[in-house]
Amino acid sequence: MHCTTCGSLLNPATRFCQSCGARILPTAQEIALPAPMIRRRPGRSGLAILAIGAAIAAVVVVIVVNPFTSSDEGDISPGETVSGQLTIDDSQSSTRGFGYYTDTYALTRPAGEHIAIQLNSDSFDAFLQLIDPDGVVVMSDDDGGFDTNSRIPANSGYYTISKSGNYMIEVSSLGSGYTGSYSLTLTTDSLAAGNNDAFEPSGIQVGGSVTVLNSSGDSIRLRVTPSMTAVTFATVSNGSSAVITAGPTTAKGYTWYEIETSEGTGWTRVDFLQP
Repeated sequence: MHCTTCGSLLNPATRFCQSCGARILPTAQEIALPAPMIRRRPGRSGLAILAIGAAIAAVVVVIVVNPFTSSDEGDISPGETVSGQLTIDDSQSSTRGFGYYTDTYALTRPAGEHIAIQLNSDSFDAFLQLIDPDGVVVMSDDDGGFDTNSRIPANSGYYTISKSGNYMIEVSSLGSGYTGSYSLTLTTDSLAAGNNDAFEPSGIQVGGSVTVLNSSGDSIRLRVTPSMTAVTFATVSNGSSAVITAGPTTAKGYTWYEIETSEGTGWTRVDFLQP
């Protein structure tokens, strides 16, 4: 490349002629070259912050409402029998659903105590529930009180209170929509010690004759001692005759009698015996 003024050879890097000092104008090729591209990094100031709170844990607060903290019929004490009436204005069972009219009774009992509850009614098929201090139904019964009456525990024996506190007895009918009068009795094994007829079939006594009856039709077991964990040494067919030789005695919530049968003499629960 030469200077257009004096013709001297030019240095490509300079814009003025070293010989005459004339300004060197850009060539046509240089004018046609595109301008270099300048890449710009996006500014952070315009970016939206979208991830705020992404690591926040959701805390679910569960409020447990115990519907059994109060009774609508008041308290019941051991040895007491109360009369009541189911009506369409009563509360409905919070455990069984809509349409089951309910009366509830409160009882405060110590752990380890043995209780029995009897519900009788000529107006409806009785249904009975025992609810613990945590609102859990620990036992229920339909016809364990003979005929359409209810008993906790069913047939005979006693329920052992597992923890001290406020319990609820819920009285209702087996079917929904039923109303009518009833009687409710609460007892303990200590109160019944001198009155075993209160919750056992009348006519069962030492020396008396009984019939072995199992509602399932199966044979019953004769045990060496009055306990559900005792050794079974014989079975007695349903409908067999027997004679009471000892009892009653209460163990683990059940009432037991010793009976003499053709298969031997041993212990069985009173709910398998009929005078």
